[in-house]
Amino acid sequence: MHLITVDSFETLKHLLTEVRVEDDSRTVTYNRLARHVAESLLTFRDEVPGDGNCMFHAVADQLLRTEGRRISHVELRKQVVDYLRQNPLNGVGDHLRNFVPDQNWERYLNTMSRDGTWGDHIVLQAMADMFGHDVSIVSSVEAENYVTILTPSTRAVGRKEPPLLLGHYAENHYASLDGKSFTPPRQMITRKEHNRNMIYDQPNQHFEETDDSEASENTGPSSDDDDGKIAVKVQPCTDAFWKQTVKKKSPYRMGSLPRGYALILNNTKFDKSPDRKAGDVDLDNIKDLLEGLSFKTYILQNKKAQTIKEKIRAFSTREKHGEMDCCIVVLMSHGSKGVIAGTDNKAVQLDDIFTMFDNKNCPGLKGKPKLFFIQACRGGNVDKGVAAPEDEDDSLGTDPNTDLQALLSKLLHLSAPEEDEADGPEMIPTRTDMLCCYATQLGNKSFRSNKSGSWFIQAITKVFMEHAKDSSLLEMMTKVRITLQAQHCYTSEVEPLLRG
Repeated sequence: MHLITVDSFETLKHLLTEVRVEDDSRTVTYNRLARHVAESLLTFRDEVPGDGNCMFHAVADQLLRTEGRRISHVELRKQVVDYLRQNPLNGVGDHLRNFVPDQNWERYLNTMSRDGTWGDHIVLQAMADMFGHDVSIVSSVEAENYVTILTPSTRAVGRKEPPLLLGHYAENHYASLDGKSFTPPRQMITRKEHNRNMIYDQPNQHFEETDDSEASENTGPSSDDDDGKIAVKVQPCTDAFWKQTVKKKSPYRMGSLPRGYALILNNTKFDKSPDRKAGDVDLDNIKDLLEGLSFKTYILQNKKAQTIKEKIRAFSTREKHGEMDCCIVVLMSHGSKGVIAGTDNKAVQLDDIFTMFDNKNCPGLKGKPKLFFIQACRGGNVDKGVAAPEDEDDSLGTDPNTDLQALLSKLLHLSAPEEDEADGPEMIPTRTDMLCCYATQLGNKSFRSNKSGSWFIQAITKVFMEHAKDSSLLEMMTKVRITLQAQHCYTSEVEPLLRG
């Protein structure tokens, strides 16, 4: 990554107004900006309104961040126009009329004083001069030199730290960024490190950090061949793949940053059941994977049944879900048919959890994908397998390129709009856009290694981190199924009790 320090209006004008969005989808531009922000070890602050005043909104937010100064975008615009009227010369003595259309300075000032008029390179330089801050601009432009540092002119009195941090969707919008100490990196750092620093510059939020009970002696199932934690490195999606996906399918929107919130329940210690050995490995793997996929994680560790219900309900009612594009819930515990176990060995009905995220109880996620991954036994049977056919069919009975929205509608028995026309207001089912993925079939046990964690979480972690860059969710879950299908082990257990 190269940096540009701006020393002329013409350079700044080119950087901020001549680079136009050529992508068919703004999501591509947003994703590129998100990647650049991550690589600069920055995060996005609150969303900036797209009302034509975005530069002023963003800078006002930066003044609050850096100085504690509260100023509205209206007042900031007025101060900038007044400043330019009193200071019409740039740092080298040239009149600023030379840098506006028709060289009509008064007309330019009158236009810029109106609400909704986009700020430009002249306004941005004026704000740097007025407040004495460097302005660091991270752009979505597809180039190595995507960070621009604008410095106050020589007439500015004094220099203030830290710099104002802006994100720029060339050329449509400004964002307000955050960073405790922004120092543009001199060399690229791995994208994994960037993603974690960008989205999670604060420690991961835990609802509670203490166990509810002491564990009993472990008599868990046998180990498979793997050993230890997975080195999770999520491969980034390319712009080319995203463009192709948008063109050929109708994907869910995935433009928010973070992509969404992910709740992870990990029960490993129980009052009356064996410990879930290597449950901590599962937690590390799935947490690193979801953070690498730009989700913000919330951890529930060793919770009783009632606490599980209360915490998941509180999570489902978060207002911030409305600003996100997806939600993930991972449940790892002992279990049986239709339930998971709290550390007190009391059951939590899975259907009750799903209900918390339906369109009635969680309107902020209406029309957005809600993914559930459940690592738990679903009964006491052990699938001992049968001889495989010579040419086994690995498909799910559907085309791997099937649009996920269409697939979910089919699974939920949603009628196509043209099949039935309603005379009243348009209605949608209470449960839509949910995908539930289980570690095993109904009635069967799931398997977990004493060293490397559950087969299901291992498979998801390995497949997703490698293939999320160029595969649909359906394709990845097909790969997970094939991976699990090839696993086998030996166990002496006869009477399982809430194993998982």
